[in-house]
Amino acid sequence: MSKFTPTVEITEEEEDDCVFGGAVFGIPKSVVVTIYYNESGASSVHGGGWSFNNTSCNHKLCARFKRAIEAGAIFSNHRIAKSTSGTYVETDGFIMGKYMNSDLKKLGY
Repeated sequence: MSKFTPTVEITEEEEDDCVFGGAVFGIPKSVVVTIYYNESGASSVHGGGWSFNNTSCNHKLCARFKRAIEAGAIFSNHRIAKSTSGTYVETDGFIMGKYMNSDLKKLGY
């Protein structure tokens, strides 16, 4: 296993109430895909995250996204980078959030 092999988690966030101008609005649940590089040796193992509305279509999209990440189809050129707060894993990516569905299809997922 490479030190840049990601761990991908899909979680659901709970619904919260948001108070704005005295009115209470319900914020819907969301599905979150988070990447960790636990074996990288970087001081920050968090590799990024994406949040989606909690729909059945987005659950399927998240599962496809996870499979593509784990197969190594999404990120390349992994390297340790430095910032003022420590080190982190920097990558080049092959998808855009706005076009994730079509990008995943182009990559075969």
